[in-house]
Amino acid sequence: MCIRDSIGYDLSSQQGQSNSTPPEGLICHNYRATEFQAAILLESLKHLQEQTELRDENAKYLGKLLAEVPGVKLQARGRLADLQGYYTLAILFDLSKFNNLSLPRLREILQAEGLDINGTYGPVYKHNLWNVPENMFEIADGGCPVCDDSCENVATTINHRWLLMDKETMKTIASAIKKVVESGKELV
Repeated sequence: MCIRDSIGYDLSSQQGQSNSTPPEGLICHNYRATEFQAAILLESLKHLQEQTELRDENAKYLGKLLAEVPGVKLQARGRLADLQGYYTLAILFDLSKFNNLSLPRLREILQAEGLDINGTYGPVYKHNLWNVPENMFEIADGGCPVCDDSCENVATTINHRWLLMDKETMKTIASAIKKVVESGKELV
């Protein structure tokens, strides 16, 4: 007997034994960890708290360094967060302050300055992993214009590894961004 929930998933199937295939276009792999990998992870977890604190401290510091830079803003901290965890740190750019330079070109310039900066993963509701059927959620007016615009035209991200560096590295990141801001009109 196959019991299905309101979304259509087989509730009687066991993990790894689904009666359906993944959605088309979703790349799936079996990434079960080995005992050796688990041993490394367990040792690494001992440093998680201090690394999270360092990332949080450096994100705050970078925010202070960039606070007065026109057209640049860091992502807002979690509203209730005492300690903010970061996988990436979003940097938002008001491109009108950069003579309407395109975001991909701005990223390219920052990368030329030595900053490993990337785009976002895009709006969650457009991902294959967002596999909630359309009749189970509603998006006003067919989209999320602020989120869509932010992902395409405003936001860049730096990897959390940068936030594990020292204060000098935070100053270097801020200097690279300030340099691009100051020469914004010449960059187009």
